[in-house]
Amino acid sequence: VEANFVGYASDILPAPFDGFGVQANAAVIDSEFTTVTGRKLSLPGTSHLIYGGSLFYEKGGLSVRFNYQFRDEWLRRIEDPGVDDYWAPTKRLDASLRYTFRNNSTGAKLTLFVNGNNISDEVDVRYNGIRATPNQVEAYGPRWLIGARLDY
Repeated sequence: VEANFVGYASDILPAPFDGFGVQANAAVIDSEFTTVTGRKLSLPGTSHLIYGGSLFYEKGGLSVRFNYQFRDEWLRRIEDPGVDDYWAPTKRLDASLRYTFRNNSTGAKLTLFVNGNNISDEVDVRYNGIRATPNQVEAYGPRWLIGARLDY
């Protein structure tokens, strides 16, 4: 089951608030298979629950977005019985800021942007069988991309 909602403030608010918006989504997944040894597991790569949302402001050449996603644990791969490889729940907060300058006479556009990934500095954990047996813990910290794009 999946649900998605997108709402624009322009439907209910006057300027300058008409550039605000929200997007929310959620998916509840029930998957299952039986191994050759008779164990029942979720399909690899599927979480039972995934949800997220975005708050944004987009008006004129300005675009500001904050995006959040949560994904509960999921089976990554099956190895020997009892040594199944899982990802622990993950969550991310990302952000982007863009401004586009337009030249109406030439059609050229210059966009300046800043993108931030994992700005909440989350840590990824993989484990074997149960969470008490982590086999990989990764922390990359936030990543930032700053740039300019010219379209003509």
